[in-house]
Amino acid sequence: VEAKRLADLAAKQKAAEAAKRRALEPQQPQGASAPTLKGQIVDAFTKEPLEGVTVSLPDLNVVRQTDASGHFEFSNKEILSKLVRMVLSKEGYETWETRGEAGKALQLSMPRIEHVKKVGPAIITGKDGVPMVLVPAGAFTMGISEAAIDQWLQAHPQDKREWFDPEVPQHPVYLDAFYLDQYEVTTSRYAAFMEATKRDPPRHWPATVLKQHAKKPVVGVAWEDANAYCVWAGKRLPTEAEWEKAARGTDGRLYPWGNEAPTKALANFDNCCDFQDYGALRDVGSYEHGKSPYGAYDMAGNAWEWVADWYDETRYQQRAMGNEPVRNPQGPDKGEFRVLRGGSWDDSDPRVLRSSLRFRVHPSNRSDGLGFRCAQGAP
Repeated sequence: VEAKRLADLAAKQKAAEAAKRRALEPQQPQGASAPTLKGQIVDAFTKEPLEGVTVSLPDLNVVRQTDASGHFEFSNKEILSKLVRMVLSKEGYETWETRGEAGKALQLSMPRIEHVKKVGPAIITGKDGVPMVLVPAGAFTMGISEAAIDQWLQAHPQDKREWFDPEVPQHPVYLDAFYLDQYEVTTSRYAAFMEATKRDPPRHWPATVLKQHAKKPVVGVAWEDANAYCVWAGKRLPTEAEWEKAARGTDGRLYPWGNEAPTKALANFDNCCDFQDYGALRDVGSYEHGKSPYGAYDMAGNAWEWVADWYDETRYQQRAMGNEPVRNPQGPDKGEFRVLRGGSWDDSDPRVLRSSLRFRVHPSNRSDGLGFRCAQGAP
């Protein structure tokens, strides 16, 4: 009986969310003719028009190829909705998925595979001496699917569906290649930054930190502190999209290591804490089996990580409606909260350690679990 009640409740919540999303979609005026879906596709590097690109609408089972000027068009009889899922493919080019809005002239670009794969070495050393891993250019799926939420709630009936609202709808995002710090910024690296810039120490900075905790992630830093360090090091904070791709790769996995539930062999989480001497943290890079597909460590647990973006719970819905770029998205121009990713040592809920989870916090917050790592563009 309880299982049936939970299933009925989940079904009602899902129906309500679907109705809410439909209400957000642009409505076609009654009696108006449906717009066409058209645009142009160019080479991402040379900007030359691409002829012979296969443009497919998998949900509608229709296909076009671009002409000599890179243009394509689907008639209004073939387009059943204003927002359409599109897959672009051409021999020698990276295949990727996006969404197109009927009635707008789309400008799309595709990178050649050799440009995607040969942007630089797999690991470089940043100006601050920190190794950085390459995340190649290409598309990945951001957020969580409704099916994955259903599966999660079946396994964790105590969780609530609305907790996943900031992560839906799942959608494709294209990112240019970039490098990300292989490890969270450590206390020793941050100490060098403080000495060079005369910046105040983080919250709960113990006198013994450099002697006993030099290799642990620095925590207790506000967003401005993290951003200032990255700028000092010739880098920047990663965008929310960059962080998620670096954490989970392109196969849609739940965690950096895969879909296996977190264990103490994979991540540092749910530990007893001692705020005064960083006793709950672990040296960066301690969890070899928990690293991401690109070789980044501690992207689940150890320390929460600041990213560049302001927080907006509806950002994914805006992208799905065509109001937000899905290529190198930067987040809102302003806001009240910044985004945190990855969970920390004092989180016991496996949901928090998932790579798609988005958490908001005021940028002035200096809690004991807040750390960061930096990114920079690939040449």
